[in-house]
Amino acid sequence: MTSTRRKLHIGPLSLITYIAIISLAVLAVLTLTTANASNTLAQRQADATSQAYAEEVCAQTFLAHVDATLSASQATTSTELAQQVNAQLSNSLEAARAASSENVEATASVSGTTVSAQFSCEDGRTLNVELNIRSNRTYDITKWNMAAVVNNAEDDTLWSGASN
Repeated sequence: MTSTRRKLHIGPLSLITYIAIISLAVLAVLTLTTANASNTLAQRQADATSQAYAEEVCAQTFLAHVDATLSASQATTSTELAQQVNAQLSNSLEAARAASSENVEATASVSGTTVSAQFSCEDGRTLNVELNIRSNRTYDITKWNMAAVVNNAEDDTLWSGASN
């Protein structure tokens, strides 16, 4: 008795089909990975933008309170006006913090006729605002810039392997 063995014949068309299926599977995995990475990056950007706008809202509210304090004042010199702004500083900061839905840390100080304020969120960005109060109950905005905190830690270990 002879047994006949059936041979599996793989022709060129079958081989090309298998290669195409494997290639499509690899491309599908790469597409999902890229989509996930893009979504994560977009979410980070959205969070950073909303926090930047929250800082802007707080700063604008703070400025509105300073403006209202200056408008209501009867003082005639810029130093007296700055003292009145300094007296209302805690109220202005509270109103600024309450204006945003984000958690914004706000600090301010008065030095001479200059009012400095900092508004920062958890992402490490800080909005720095500086005003120069004039004697006619107005002010000049001398600084309005967003600064990012950069981690310059030199003790970060990039390689812990053996050195030659």
